[in-house]
Amino acid sequence: MTGLDYSGLTSVFGKYYKRLVAYSKRYVQSYDEAQDIVQECFLKLWERRNRLSDFSVPALLYTMVRNACLDSLKHRAAVSNFEAGYFRSHATWDSVYDQDFLGTTEGSGLYSELYRVVRKEVSKLPQRCREVFVLSRFEGLSNHEIAERLGITDQAVHKHIDNAVRKLRRTIR
Repeated sequence: MTGLDYSGLTSVFGKYYKRLVAYSKRYVQSYDEAQDIVQECFLKLWERRNRLSDFSVPALLYTMVRNACLDSLKHRAAVSNFEAGYFRSHATWDSVYDQDFLGTTEGSGLYSELYRVVRKEVSKLPQRCREVFVLSRFEGLSNHEIAERLGITDQAVHKHIDNAVRKLRRTIR
């Protein structure tokens, strides 16, 4: 980027910072997040100043801020969808984990029996469904990690887990 030195960046920062924060806040709804996004964009602009050629600095900054805001919103949506799916798919197991089976001799036997039944029923699941379920519930991998390991989509992993939980729920009842 020819012509943008430290004093030029300082001038651009002073002139556009507040406007860019207001622009960003319209997307992300948080003043603190908007400030972080704008500061990060100025930092990226400074770091890449030597690799850029002639352009409109304000237009570039507005584009960078808009894209960073959209990335932030996509990230929020992905996290929210993951959390919703995680809690939805773990609802049955949470109720099992909350039980205090090990407090008594009878409870210890009940736990052993439940564990045996679950293992037996898991072994009856279709191969891919079983593989996904074991990686998720027994090895603690995330849906994304399982998808990468098995070469399937995150959605397929979610469906396999839902099917397994549904079948196990019917059997355990």
